[in-house]
Amino acid sequence: MNGCGSGSDGPAAARTVTAKGSLTSGGTPLAHYRVTFVPESNLPAAATTDENGKFTLGTNSPGDGAVAGRHKVAVVYVGPPDAPTPDMDNYKPLKPPVAIPKKEQSAETTDLIVEIPAGGSEDLKIEIKP
Repeated sequence: MNGCGSGSDGPAAARTVTAKGSLTSGGTPLAHYRVTFVPESNLPAAATTDENGKFTLGTNSPGDGAVAGRHKVAVVYVGPPDAPTPDMDNYKPLKPPVAIPKKEQSAETTDLIVEIPAGGSEDLKIEIKP
């Protein structure tokens, strides 16, 4: 039977709250970094920082927020959206403006912890130590 309903077409959408913030190092905004928030028991949320280091997390779809609660945060540099496409002959990875410590690039090893309140937040702060 086709149509809308409570069939098992995939995982249920997570209940999210507003989750916006900024990524900085030494007070300087970090542009073009991917932040991934991994809660203790739910779907992760992710976003890429803009030119001002700002991000809006998405879990079920871009910008829809994150689940409330405690999250481990991983950060990696992804480069600007117009970065060159790698090819086999002359690809050189883009160098990040600020190197992220290896342990903070994975949710399994990161020391970065952020609590997203039940009412959401528009001012989450992640500071990478220079």
